[in-house]
Amino acid sequence: MNNLKKRQTMNKPEPPVRPKRVLIIGGGPAGLVALRNLIELGTFERVELVERRDDVGGVWYDPSKITSSVPRFPSPAYPGLIGNVLPEFLSYHGFPFPAPAEYKQNRKHQPFPTLTETYEYLQAFAKPFIADGRIRLGQEVVRVEERPATSTNDNENPTKDKWRVVLRDWADPTRPGKQLEELWDAVVVCTGWYDNPSWPDTPGLDEVREAGLAKHARGWRGPKGWEGKRTLIIGNANSANDIAAQLAKYASTDSPVYRSIRRPNFAVFVSLPDERIEDVPPVKRYTLYSVPSPNSEQPVRKVKVELENGRVIADIDVVWVGTGYKPYASFIHVLPPPFEDPELEFARSQGQTGVVQANWMHRIPLLHRYLLFAPSPSLSFNLITMAFTSFLLADVGSCWIALAWSVSQSPRPVKYPATLHERLQFEKRILEIVDKEVKEAAASSDTLISAWKNGINGHTPSALNTYSGLGDFEEEYAIGLTNDVVDARPELGKPKSGSRAIAEYSPERTKKREAMYAVKFASLMWMRERGKGGNLDLGRGQEH
Repeated sequence: MNNLKKRQTMNKPEPPVRPKRVLIIGGGPAGLVALRNLIELGTFERVELVERRDDVGGVWYDPSKITSSVPRFPSPAYPGLIGNVLPEFLSYHGFPFPAPAEYKQNRKHQPFPTLTETYEYLQAFAKPFIADGRIRLGQEVVRVEERPATSTNDNENPTKDKWRVVLRDWADPTRPGKQLEELWDAVVVCTGWYDNPSWPDTPGLDEVREAGLAKHARGWRGPKGWEGKRTLIIGNANSANDIAAQLAKYASTDSPVYRSIRRPNFAVFVSLPDERIEDVPPVKRYTLYSVPSPNSEQPVRKVKVELENGRVIADIDVVWVGTGYKPYASFIHVLPPPFEDPELEFARSQGQTGVVQANWMHRIPLLHRYLLFAPSPSLSFNLITMAFTSFLLADVGSCWIALAWSVSQSPRPVKYPATLHERLQFEKRILEIVDKEVKEAAASSDTLISAWKNGINGHTPSALNTYSGLGDFEEEYAIGLTNDVVDARPELGKPKSGSRAIAEYSPERTKKREAMYAVKFASLMWMRERGKGGNLDLGRGQEH
């Protein structure tokens, strides 16, 4: 395609997509609320959700039933987990999360919902949709493929059968894993990040992983079995801090749990100081070696690490890596956009490209407002960002999607830009902002250089400082979506006795959310006083 043709295509106005049949992929928090909102707010003929596990909940459901014929899809959840967000920030509009006083175990000092309580909330929310068949469990999506326009496409619905979806049916008792194929007008991807652990690019780590001595936090299931192990933890966000705190009760000041960090943790990642946890600088190099075993002829594998300040720590039994996750939608395959983009890997043999990320800004590329795939707006992603209030953002985001795709009688309907060029401007602006922030963070100063020399890599941009991490932009972003939704459907902005209004984002609400972390710190202190290490459920029979 020549440059003139490309410009013409980029600036050619297109009518808004009006799909009739929509498939939602993923039965976690983002997918469940998207299903409800598309059904209630949209003008669609059919909306369904497929979930690969045997129940809903996403990362809040840790399946206990494992059979040889049904795969167990990994989850970062572990038994006894307590969340870090208060109920009001976990509530979908019209379906409030029970307040702490309504929990089965009334808790004054620990008001944060547990894994089980959050799962039960999501399960109750999904129950009517499971009953009427609009949620299909045990359906694993293995491929979503954009189909080129054909002469058979409905003139009134140019997106008719736009997406070919290939699934494996694990719910079929006679042929588990049977392959199915379906056609849909539009797709909402709500699969989150947790299938794609992020690993540091540190020399020697691959060898340690291959030996089974480096494990990602996604595989953590509590401290049982790891007592007495000499442990190094990488990271100081929620997962890494939880693991460190839970192992600390088996450590001592003479034999501590080591936690490798680049900087002091941010306030939103609440953890308690503990003299049995020793913070050390970033790892420069891993070395795998063997020592004689006192109980076997086979030697024991150990890990030695060299830190950035030159210190060496040896005799490590296991490394737990809590460096988060990254967005990656390997099962999505779209037609090549009308321009060259190095972020996309083209599958030339099929004339298609996967929706992938290929640079340090870990992202699903070409998204308008983090929601619509700009070249093909009948493909959407709900909650592809890192957010402080992910449940609330998934709620308002899916309201926006439902209204943007629907015929509206409102004088102020939700609209998205008519041209591809305009739809790409949102991503362009965010990339420029993030690039500027990263360069500023990397700028040298005496303080930062001193920190680096001492092994705390303060001048290295945080892994959270990326395109998909909303950070301080969350309030502005959410207010923009909320205003669009309320302009189109004013009733959603008016709280009533039925609590139908969507969450209001404001500076006051942000202050309330920020105050939540002090409450979390106090709850952890209260739990420590009762002999509970880490972010673990107190369990039945304990004082509440």
